[in-house]
Amino acid sequence: MKQWLSSRLHRPVVPPDLARLGYQLLGGRLIATDEGSPAALFMYEDRGGRRLSVMAVPMAPDLHAAQFDMSQNAANGCGWIDKGLGYAIVGTLPDSDLERAADQIKADTKTHSAQSG
Repeated sequence: MKQWLSSRLHRPVVPPDLARLGYQLLGGRLIATDEGSPAALFMYEDRGGRRLSVMAVPMAPDLHAAQFDMSQNAANGCGWIDKGLGYAIVGTLPDSDLERAADQIKADTKTHSAQSG
């Protein structure tokens, strides 16, 4: 899945490892953004059946944006842009759980960057 999504997004995309937070990767897929460009969507579930989704969207390589929070009805989320890859995490979870997932993804992203660089 990693190679397949990376080839379609024209940059390395690794499904975030959220196992330390109790989330198992259920799967991933290629989706289209509102603009029609490709993005990766990953779905996770914990032992209690709570799910969260992580989306990675390629953007211009020099784009960066600080983390922001969002909420609509029962769903909470957060997003940010790092090194031209936009991330969004969404779930019907407390903000604190989403924050921990975001922190884990950011830490993994730095680790992957250091290993490939």
